[in-house]
Amino acid sequence: MEFDWQSAFNILAGIAGVFGSFLLYSSWEAVKELRQELKEVQMLVAGQYITRAEHAEAQKATTEVLRTIRAEQRETNDKLFAKLDEIAKEVRSPGQH
Repeated sequence: MEFDWQSAFNILAGIAGVFGSFLLYSSWEAVKELRQELKEVQMLVAGQYITRAEHAEAQKATTEVLRTIRAEQRETNDKLFAKLDEIAKEVRSPGQH
């Protein structure tokens, strides 16, 4: 019985084709799973963004806090400058009080 090289090649090519098909199928399934996970992550992240209304409300609250701080700062500065004016008057004219 003579060894048929063509048959051996066909068998090896068939085995390689089955193995290659398995690798391609596995890769295709992995890509599909990754796409699904990416969609889930995108939906999760999109749900965590602040809305325009929430941003506007937060900005309004922050502006109000800053206005309050500025008003208190002006009041404190006015008191401080009034006290400094009193001290300056005493320094300029000691004992005339």
